[in-house]
Amino acid sequence: WPLAQEHCHFRSTQPVLSSASMVARRSFAAASRAIAALQVSPVKLMLVDGTALFFANFYSSQKSEMVNTKDEPIGAVHNFVTDMFLLQRRTSDITHFGVMWDSPHSDVQLQRQQELPGYKAHRKERPQGFWRQHMQAQEACTAFGWRIKAFPSIEADDLIHTYTEAALALGSSTSVLIVTPDKDLLQLVSSRVKVCGKPTDSEKEAFDAEKVEAKWGVWPEQFGDLLALSGDASDGVPGVPGIGRKKAAMLLKQHGTLIAVLDAAKNGLPLGAGVGEMLRGRLVEHADQAVEMRKLIALRRVEQADAQAFERELTIPERNSRWRDRALQFCKKENLIGLEVFLDEKR
Repeated sequence: WPLAQEHCHFRSTQPVLSSASMVARRSFAAASRAIAALQVSPVKLMLVDGTALFFANFYSSQKSEMVNTKDEPIGAVHNFVTDMFLLQRRTSDITHFGVMWDSPHSDVQLQRQQELPGYKAHRKERPQGFWRQHMQAQEACTAFGWRIKAFPSIEADDLIHTYTEAALALGSSTSVLIVTPDKDLLQLVSSRVKVCGKPTDSEKEAFDAEKVEAKWGVWPEQFGDLLALSGDASDGVPGVPGIGRKKAAMLLKQHGTLIAVLDAAKNGLPLGAGVGEMLRGRLVEHADQAVEMRKLIALRRVEQADAQAFERELTIPERNSRWRDRALQFCKKENLIGLEVFLDEKR
C-alpha cells in the first residue's frame, strides 16, 4: 500500500504500515500457521493387548532354559519384551503407545463373569510360574517406559475400546493400531482403526474392514452379532443351537443385524437358503439369550480410565541416559542381557 499511494491519486482507507509493523505481522502469521500445523499433526496410537501377548509368549517359552539371577524361568518375559521392541521398530510413525492388561488380581471376578458364571470358566488353571512372570512382564513395561493400564475386574478388551474411542474423538487426523490375537476387538475396525493379529504382522497385514469381511463374512459392525448368534467357545459364550459361524454370517448378510434376524424368524419371514423351520424355531426359542449374549459381548467404556488424557499419559519414552540406566538395571536384575541390543536404538 505505501508504494501504491505514491502513484495513485486516491487516499487508501487502510492504515499505512511501517516496515517494522509488516515484519511483525508476517511473523505473527507464520506463528499462527505453525500452531495450526501442530494442532492437526497426525496422532497414531498403538494399543497392545498385554495379557494376550504375554499369554502367547508364556506358552511358547515352556521349553526355554532361560533363567534369571534367582534361577527362575524368565523366557516368557524375554520374548514379550522382544516382541514389544520389534513392534515399535516396525511402526516408526506411532506417536502414542499403551499396553492394556486384564484385571491385575487373578482372584477377582471379571465383570462379565458376574453376569455369566460360565464366562471363561472352562479355562484351565494357570501353570506354576505363570503369575510370577506375568507380574515381571508388567515390571518390564515400567522399566522400559511403556505405559500400562489395568483395573480390578476389567478386561484389556474394554480398555482398548475405551482408549480407541478417546483417540478417535480427537478428529479425522487420528488413527489407532491395535495388536491382539483376540477376535472380539475386530468390532473396532474402521477406516481409522486396524488390528494386527500377531506382533510379527506388518501394518499392511493388519485387519481392515475388507479383510474382516473376507475372513468372517461380516463387516466389523456386525461382528458382535455374529458371535451372539454362533457363540464363542473360547470364552464360554453360548450361541443359538445349530447356528455356526457360516450360517450366522449368511443370516447377517441377508438381514443386516441380529435384531432383524430374530424379527424375521419370529414373524415367519424368509430367513435365507438352508434355514428351515427347525432353525427358525431355535432362533425364536433362544432369541432372549442371543440378545443377552450380544450385550455381554459388546465392548464397554471404562470410566475410571480417564482415557481423554491419553495424549499426556500414553507417550513414547525418550530414550535418554536415564531411560537406558533404568532399562539396563532391569535387564541385569532379571538376567536378560540379550535385550541390551535394543537399548541403543533411537526408537
